[in-house]
Amino acid sequence: LRNPVGVGNTLVSAAQATGSGLARNVRAALPGGGSLVDFFSAAPGDVDTLRKLLVGTRNDVTLWTGTAGEEKSVAWSEPLSLAAVKAVAGANKCTVNDVLMGTVAGTLGAYLREECKFDTAGVVLRASVPVNLRAAEEPMTLGNKFGLMFVDLPVGVANPLQRAYAMHDTMRELKGSLQPQLTLTVLGTLGMLPAVVQGPAIELFSRKGSLVASNVPGPQTSLCICGQRISEMYFWVPQSGSIGVGVSILSYAGKVFFGLIADRACVPEPQGVVDRLGAEFEQLLLAATVGALGLEQRDRASRAASKPRQRKPRA
Repeated sequence: LRNPVGVGNTLVSAAQATGSGLARNVRAALPGGGSLVDFFSAAPGDVDTLRKLLVGTRNDVTLWTGTAGEEKSVAWSEPLSLAAVKAVAGANKCTVNDVLMGTVAGTLGAYLREECKFDTAGVVLRASVPVNLRAAEEPMTLGNKFGLMFVDLPVGVANPLQRAYAMHDTMRELKGSLQPQLTLTVLGTLGMLPAVVQGPAIELFSRKGSLVASNVPGPQTSLCICGQRISEMYFWVPQSGSIGVGVSILSYAGKVFFGLIADRACVPEPQGVVDRLGAEFEQLLLAATVGALGLEQRDRASRAASKPRQRKPRA
């Protein structure tokens, strides 16, 4: 399968053209009632979303793309205060995830500019973000049930507040997106195909991003193993295809922990990336504090100006 993008485009075009006829013909070949085919029979706008998912390509940095190798390096940063992250999010009417992903974007952008001498003006890094699709009331079973969402990280925005707002706007636009459900269905269907087809098919998804980023909310009380308190918690996200960089974010016991795993061919020294994370958050915290103080002073001056002046009594 030398041209998986063309095959994906042809597949979606055929599905859109034949509609319910295709559903009748191949429904019996798919488990679970043929949910992918049901999607093909849906509105044309939904099918167009799948087309973009299958045949779209990166529009970001190719510096970190290639072929995933065998030699990996890992690094982790000093944890951030979750209370401080929540304070920044509240002051700027953003979510905690907006602040954390914006900080990651700033960290990656600073590394690209300073270490790689890469001009990041107007550049975004597209991250493949796993999304849990298991319902809270659903019984736990073996295996994962997650889809993928492709998120643009504004690494070219140097101003930390503007970057947080850009991240907020991006996540708001993706809220309610069909991408996670579609990727879960498509990947599940691809799992039934022969191994010779699975490789190029998986590459269709890895071509959409330059890194994998996962933000996992962990327990907010300290845990113990054999009477010893667990002070720090990290995990490493897997990569596949041509993706060679993975960023992990985990909140635990009032702190936020960041980890980075990378192909040595992409990032020889990942510690040089994560060491910038604390400084990037400090800049955002300072900008948010100054901005909040400025708004408070403006509101105070506005209230004082609106009060009626009292006349002094005559002698």
